Amino acid sequence: MAQARPPLRLVHASGSPEQAMVRANKYLSECDLNKAIGHYTKILYSLSDGHVCALLNRSLAYLLGGYPELAVVDAYRASIIANEARSDCPLTDNRIKAASKYLRTERLHQDADDEWTTAQYRFIAESGWARSPLSSIVINDTPELENPNSVKFAPFRVDKRQPMCIGLEERALYRLCGALYMCGDGARQDALGMIDDTTNAYRLEIWEHVFFNRFGNEILRESIEPEFDKAPSTARTSLSLKVPSERDQEAYIAKIKDTMKKKTAMIKAEIYPWGESWEPELPHHKYKQLLKLMVKMCTTTCFPHVVTSADILDDTFKPYVELRAKQDIRHGELVLLERTVSHVTTSSPEDLFMKAQEKTSKDSQVNKYYCDTCSTLLVVPKDCPIKYEKSGLFREKSSSSSLPSSPMYPSEKAARGSESPELDDKLSSPHPEQSTSPTSVSQISDSKPPDPPPHAHEPASFALRDFMFCCGDHRIPTCSESCRKARETFDHGLCHSKIEHNLRKTHRLDTSGRLVDERRTQCLVDLLFLRTLAIAFKRNKNPLHVDNIIFATSGINDNETDEGDTKPWSYRANVVAPLDYLHQLCDNLSTDRFANLDKTDGWLIHTLMSKISKAMRITKGPKYVKIFDDEGVLESAFGPSDPRWDKIVESEDKDTWIGSINPVFNMIRIADTTIGEVPNVTVVYKEGIECYAVGEHGKVAIQAGEVLLRAPDDQEGLGDTGCAMSNAMDDYEEDSTEEPDSYDNTGLLDDVSQDLEIFEDPSHLGDEMETDG
Repeated sequence: MAQARPPLRLVHASGSPEQAMVRANKYLSECDLNKAIGHYTKILYSLSDGHVCALLNRSLAYLLGGYPELAVVDAYRASIIANEARSDCPLTDNRIKAASKYLRTERLHQDADDEWTTAQYRFIAESGWARSPLSSIVINDTPELENPNSVKFAPFRVDKRQPMCIGLEERALYRLCGALYMCGDGARQDALGMIDDTTNAYRLEIWEHVFFNRFGNEILRESIEPEFDKAPSTARTSLSLKVPSERDQEAYIAKIKDTMKKKTAMIKAEIYPWGESWEPELPHHKYKQLLKLMVKMCTTTCFPHVVTSADILDDTFKPYVELRAKQDIRHGELVLLERTVSHVTTSSPEDLFMKAQEKTSKDSQVNKYYCDTCSTLLVVPKDCPIKYEKSGLFREKSSSSSLPSSPMYPSEKAARGSESPELDDKLSSPHPEQSTSPTSVSQISDSKPPDPPPHAHEPASFALRDFMFCCGDHRIPTCSESCRKARETFDHGLCHSKIEHNLRKTHRLDTSGRLVDERRTQCLVDLLFLRTLAIAFKRNKNPLHVDNIIFATSGINDNETDEGDTKPWSYRANVVAPLDYLHQLCDNLSTDRFANLDKTDGWLIHTLMSKISKAMRITKGPKYVKIFDDEGVLESAFGPSDPRWDKIVESEDKDTWIGSINPVFNMIRIADTTIGEVPNVTVVYKEGIECYAVGEHGKVAIQAGEVLLRAPDDQEGLGDTGCAMSNAMDDYEEDSTEEPDSYDNTGLLDDVSQDLEIFEDPSHLGDEMETDG
């Protein structure tokens, strides 16, 4: 008599994606989510780029752990990979082979009755949509047969490219619908629409069609139940879930969809347990050193002080940074000057240029643009851009390599030579009576400013012009050589492309029903997100560790909002659009969009956008104006206190919003008037942010060790604060014999962070922290 064969024991190559997938599946079936997510993530980061099966099952782990917004990203990415794998190319060939190899391994484990493949363990829920084979840990799963005599449903073939890609894509779409459903509110409407699109566009198997329809009915039923509770008893018959006939079914479903009014869901902006990069460990000495270097580039009279729980004897206290004076600072002295590249506007230079070209000679003789680096309003003679185009300087710019790459944002003094600070700094100086017509540059200013630039009357050339369009194939205005050099920090992947232009156009032409203010705000967040990614790609670093982002929310003013607070979230704005921008950027750089997932993972994208939304300061309308002559040379510059301001800044200019991130400025605490605090600094907006000490005339305004305090944003420059600003600047100019130095923090921390070796591997940092005790 033949003996029973021993159980099959499957052995996989050590360190292979198949071995890691099986281990992760076992952990997921046992609800050990930390280990499961860790193994899936290891596959995607280091073992197999774009492994569609790892993304599919990691989305289940995220759902089980209560992170539906991350499950949406993984399922959406899995659907993209599966769809692209239908076409032949070396990259997709490797990915489809990896998926096929795992699916064969999965079948072997099913045949061996491995525990994680059994019905008791392969589902993440006891009932509902998550009990479907389309959302099983066993990816190539099929329904259990209730009738033993029935014909068993065959799984999709893993030896044929098209059937396997279609099967994987259908499972990705089903899990995507499930993740949207778990996000709740307006996201369920997206899930319903996706179910309709999938059932109509794909040739589903009969059982797959049944599960998709069953899922859709589940969403509709839960969406209409609250309406039952609100409706009076006499009206409940009209809201009955019983459909009277098949003919009325479509109209009935459409009526139920109309009851889903919400466009967004509410998602937590939180610190994910596997990505401790929302805020750096401020008390750690390495971060303190980096923080000091950043602040030093903006001020020489102040230092950052980290307030910890030990200072106020509260273990639950969240550390934050505030600026303090390192020496006595007199009234009127410059305290801080911060210039960053994190400035974006809703104004599209392409549209402004086309609009200006369409105007007749009877219209305004000047064009208005916004500098793409500092967001200053630029008033340029109408013929100036045409001269640049005819002179061939566009071609010279695109082919020239004479501009050295500089990580710093040089001051105007360094970029232009010695000039009188009266051009830019004397906002409160009196001006002669101006003409009422703003249509001509010569009419705007009656007299030339004192001490013109030494090159003002020299022949116009590429190296000496101030205003210039940066690129030839699309027009990006810049106001100075320093702005053009600073732009090199983020034009990697954006130069010679129209990603930003198309982004602004998409938000401007949005027909989803969002309010104008919502569209403008989201446009600014997306632009800063895109530029941060471009900087991170150029420097090969984590986007959360880019200079202007790492300490962006470390100040006390941003510390008041809990990272656990909810915020509006939508599938289009928070998943589809950011990934689309990322993919366009990768295409311009000829980079695989899934090759560096450790820098563009879903949790990282969600954290980055949350951090930008929290730290971004919005200005409605310009804060600074520069006027240029016919050759593009700067004539004058002024702020809102100048008499010419109202003649230049029109109502349409105020419709342009500016978004900026100023991490060092955010470390200046807002004065709490309820406890008697009084602002001791005032703010002047120019190409960047300048802060001046405010106190009694001729006396010390801020003592050494004292905390810097400012007024709320909506009170800057108003009332007594505005008078103090003018007096402070007058005193500073009287006492100063030379132009103030410019301190910058744009990009110069790269070498420092590499020397400190604290960014690229957060786990390594944790080990060092433990070692340092």
